[in-house]
Amino acid sequence: MFGGTTAMGIDVGTKTVRAAMIQRRGKALKLQALVAAPRGNGSLDDALKSVKKQLRKACKAPWQWPKHQIMGVPQSNVAVKRFPASLDIPEHEQYVQVGLQLSESLGISMDELLYDYRALPETEGVEVYACRKPLIADTLKGLSENGYKLSVIELQTHALMRLYSQHSASRHSGEVSMMIDIGAERLQICLGNGEGGQFYRELAAPFDGMGLVTDEARERYTETLADTVQRQYQLAATQVQGAPVSSVWLSGDSAGKIDIFQLEKLLNWRVRALNPLQGLSYSPKLIDKLSESTAAWSTSIGLALRGVESDH
Repeated sequence: MFGGTTAMGIDVGTKTVRAAMIQRRGKALKLQALVAAPRGNGSLDDALKSVKKQLRKACKAPWQWPKHQIMGVPQSNVAVKRFPASLDIPEHEQYVQVGLQLSESLGISMDELLYDYRALPETEGVEVYACRKPLIADTLKGLSENGYKLSVIELQTHALMRLYSQHSASRHSGEVSMMIDIGAERLQICLGNGEGGQFYRELAAPFDGMGLVTDEARERYTETLADTVQRQYQLAATQVQGAPVSSVWLSGDSAGKIDIFQLEKLLNWRVRALNPLQGLSYSPKLIDKLSESTAAWSTSIGLALRGVESDH
C-alpha cells in the first residue's frame, strides 16, 4: 500500500456493490482487489461492511483507506450543462466559479449540489455534471458511516470511456467507437473518440434475470440489443461528428448473454469484448477466485483509474 498512489472505484447498485482497487508505482498499474457484495433485501450497510472487510483481506500490507475513493453515479441522476470558463485561473477558483454558474442556471443552492466538470477541448468552456444531493443522500450517509471517504463522484459513463481509452491507446486518431456496458440494472451506451463531443445514453436493463441463458434466449437478447443500439445510434449521429463507428466494445455483467458474431451481422460493425484488465498487472489467483466475469467490474475499474491518474 505504501510507496505508490492507491485508488478505489466503487459502483453502488441497487442489487450489488462492487469495488476495484488499483495501485500505481511509476508507470505500472497493479490491480490489488476486485470485490463485490450483494445487497440482501436492499441493505446497503451490510454490503458496504462486506466490501470493506474483503478489501482489508485482499491487501496484505497494514490496512489504510486508499487516498482516492471514486464513486460512480448513473446518467439518470445527473444534469449536464455547458458554460464558458476561465481556464487560466487556479483549479480551486475555477471549481467555485463553475459552481456559481451552475447554481444560478439550475436555480438551486450550491449546498444542495454535487458536481464535476471537464474542459472542452474544442471550446474555451467546460461541461458540468451536477447531481442533487438528496438523490444519493442515503448512499453518501452509508459510505460515511462505514468509514469510506469519497474524493470524487463521477459519471459511470465517463468511467467506462476512460476504460476504453486505457484499452485502446493505440487506436487511430479520430476513430469513433461505441462502448456498450450491459448491466443487470441498466444499459449504458457511450459513443466518441476519447475527446470532445461524446454521446452518452442510459437505458433500463433490456434483459430479464440472471438465470440460465439458452441458445434461443441468447438470440433474442442479441436481437433486442441490436435494435436498441441502432435506434440510439440514429440519435447519436446527429451529435457526434466525424468518422462512422469503426467498432463496438461490450462490457458489463450481462455481456455474456450476447452472441458477438450475431451482433456483428446485425449491426455490420466489428464487435469485441472489452477486457477491463488490459494494461493492469495482477495475480492470477485474484481472478481465479471470482464467481463472475471480470467484465462485471468494468465501471469500478474505470472509476479507480481516475484516482491513479490524478497523481500522475
